[in-house]
Formats: sequence, structure tokens, C-alpha cells
Amino acid sequence: MRTLTQAVLDRRDTVLGVSDCEAVRDAVLAQPVAAVSSLGYVAVGGWLIWEWRDLPAQQRCTARTYASLLVLVGAGSVLYHGPQGPGAELLHDAPVAVLVGQAVAVPVLRRLRGRPMTRSGTRRRLAATGGLAALATAGFVAGRTGSPLCDPDSLLQLHAVWHIAGAAALAMWGTVLWPAAEVEA
Repeated sequence: MRTLTQAVLDRRDTVLGVSDCEAVRDAVLAQPVAAVSSLGYVAVGGWLIWEWRDLPAQQRCTARTYASLLVLVGAGSVLYHGPQGPGAELLHDAPVAVLVGQAVAVPVLRRLRGRPMTRSGTRRRLAATGGLAALATAGFVAGRTGSPLCDPDSLLQLHAVWHIAGAAALAMWGTVLWPAAEVEA
């Protein structure tokens, strides 16, 4: 007997997300849990745009680019795990690469210019960022197809932990790089 995932695979040239444990359904949201959890990136990106509204002009553009990339990461991930239309993989992967590049480049460039790498690098914030990143990584690893914890038909999908904890870690890292005015005071 063929599974629904196999039937969907047979009907599409490219099926996305098959390595992310959640069963691929023949529906508007092929992987509904992964698609909905991707909105976490959109939420934290929008929150950061709002938080950074009063940053000094020389910081605001770079900070808002970072936040906008978070929104794009979420939108691309919704398309990737949802309708899976043409270009969804590119819209999923490209903003992630640019965002990670910026998240690494900003503190490195600051250091090369002789400035502090972070603006609000308190131990507590950095520890929270690291803890959230570790949780996200655990969700990513445990949420892979073939993982002993993988249950493709469960509503609890560990890949969703990757999305939510990853979005929170990137938001926290953003507040380390560009604290809102009230945080700096």
C-alpha cells in the first residue's frame, strides 16, 4: 500500500521538506506544523523592526535589514513547507544565507574597525542566545527524517522547535548587536 507521502512525491517534480520528518501532505500546507511554526521568524522580524524604530540613523538601516531578512526567512519557509511552489526552495534558502552572513559579518567588521563587537553583550543575553541556539540545533537534529524521535504524523514536530527556537535565538542576537534605545540607557 502506498503512503500519502509517496503519492505526493509521485505527483510533484520536487517535493520539499522530506528530510524534515513531518509527512508531506497533498494540501495547501504540505507540512502544516513546519509551515505555521515558520511564522515565528516573521513575528520576531516584525517585532525587531518595531523595537529598532528609534535607533540612531547610522545603525537603523543595518539593523532593519537584519530584521527584514528574518521576515523573509519566515515567508520563504512558509512557502517551502506550505504550497511548495516554483522558487520556494530558493526563497527558503537565499534569505537564510544572507541573514547568517550578516549576523557574522557585523561583529567581525566592528572588531576590524576597532569597535566593540557587540553593543549589549551582557553575559545573560549572550548565554540566552547560546541556549536558544542549542535548543534550535537539538530540534533540527532530532527533527530529521530517520531520527529515532521522528514521527511524521504527529502534531508535535521537532523541526518546529528548530523554527521557533531559531527565530528566538536570532532575535536575541539582534538585540545584542543593536539594543533598542531604552535597553542602552
